Amino acid sequence: MTLLQRSTERLDIDLLVLPDTNLILIASVIEPLRGANRISGSELYRWRLLTPDGAPVPTTSHIAIPTEGIFRATTEERPLFVLASYNWRGSATPALKMQLSQAARYRTVIAGIESGTWLLAEASLLDG
Repeated sequence: MTLLQRSTERLDIDLLVLPDTNLILIASVIEPLRGANRISGSELYRWRLLTPDGAPVPTTSHIAIPTEGIFRATTEERPLFVLASYNWRGSATPALKMQLSQAARYRTVIAGIESGTWLLAEASLLDG
């Protein structure tokens, strides 16, 4: 049996946030990472907020969340979390689904958070 070993290596995570995601969902992903950094006294986690168009993402609270840029399918290996709440189908464009499929070739982990799982299913990333 292998035990988990503590790592001091920073984990960089990309968060693809789709329009009409609620604030509590975004906070529920970021706050545990931020809290772990604070408790450890070091930067164990770093995250980037991305959107399909790079623009600030409108939330269900009508508060736009600033982002660090556009989500692109690259050879990036860092984990990707796809966050979506309401109206996720409006974001499930053929182009975004193709980008997610291409990104899955390189990303170490792709996780759907709340309705983000439906988008991953639409992109056929949950098959098999």
